[in-house]
Amino acid sequence: MTCARCNGLMSLEEYVDDRGELGCEAFWGWRCILCGAIEDPVIASNRVRPPLPDQRKRKFSVRL
Repeated sequence: MTCARCNGLMSLEEYVDDRGELGCEAFWGWRCILCGAIEDPVIASNRVRPPLPDQRKRKFSVRL
């Protein structure tokens, strides 16, 4: 697998989330050995799925 950011080699790694609801949760993800980018199933699904309308950044205009 190659990195989407730099085309480098991705390495499969186990990550541990100690702040999960069930205590300590582990999951597998890919990390680029060149630039350090991390890719896991949640990150991949968020890139494919567009944000909900209320999660989009709102633009505010400044009136002088």
